[in-house]
Amino acid sequence: MKFRLDLTKELSSVSGEIFEKFSRGIDKFMVLYNSIFKFDESQGLKSIQTGFLTELNDLKPNEKKRGVSLSGPHLDDFEIEINGKSARAFASEGQKRAGAVALKLAEYKIAANRLKEPPLTLIDEVFGELDNRKKEFLNEVFDTRAQMIITCTDETNTGSLSAGACKFRVENGKIAKI
Repeated sequence: MKFRLDLTKELSSVSGEIFEKFSRGIDKFMVLYNSIFKFDESQGLKSIQTGFLTELNDLKPNEKKRGVSLSGPHLDDFEIEINGKSARAFASEGQKRAGAVALKLAEYKIAANRLKEPPLTLIDEVFGELDNRKKEFLNEVFDTRAQMIITCTDETNTGSLSAGACKFRVENGKIAKI
């Protein structure tokens, strides 16, 4: 849980910076970790572990009786907020799309940083949903050494990201190099 909490904070920070650029500094984006097990992270890892084990032991008889786990990280979730409000309930479709792209870009940046090299990346038809400014921002984020698989219905949507790429067209179930 501590690892998930720390990773969520990093994901929130990186995706928040990206989303803020997308929105030209207007909107604030946050990813929150919602654990079914309530804990005070300032208490330290040992305290979290002890509290969680105590909760599991307390719930064990009821779990056996019901045949289901009532607590644990498998029940945890993430919540996304834009400007302090639930994105699920209050964000526009454009904000939701920009948030999804910001999260994917943040995952890429975090993985590249941890791996010390750019990860293999799949970009599936995201360009059609972005304006030109956001498309060019993608070019700035991705490392030119990255291996990418980009799918799109219009090659011109990829901007300079696909420059020098090996390109294929899928048409009528057939793949052809172009």
